Amino acid sequence: MNYQINFSFKCIYINELDVSDQSSVPVEVRVSEGGSTTLECQTSGSPLPQVIWTKDGKEIKANEHFVLESSPNGDHRLIISNAKYEHAGRYVANVKYKVQTQFMNFNVTITGK
Repeated sequence: MNYQINFSFKCIYINELDVSDQSSVPVEVRVSEGGSTTLECQTSGSPLPQVIWTKDGKEIKANEHFVLESSPNGDHRLIISNAKYEHAGRYVANVKYKVQTQFMNFNVTITGK
């Protein structure tokens, strides 16, 4: 049995100034304490891949600091708002498509105001 997997993704982040960066290597993201940032992963395929966001290896659940958004066109966003020092760490967009998973890493650093 042959499987053909055909999907693509690119991940970007948007900082407080709405400046985006695309990268296939870990992305360094700096956000001021109390500020916000958006990590974005754009996917395509049929059906669309599933994206699960993790921080330091643990799945992120939506709360007052983390907003998870997914759109029908394949855009997936993790919005970090009112950033605290404990929000610093390694964030990963886990892009799962059928039998294959790819990852995009973001290293988030929280800086002083």
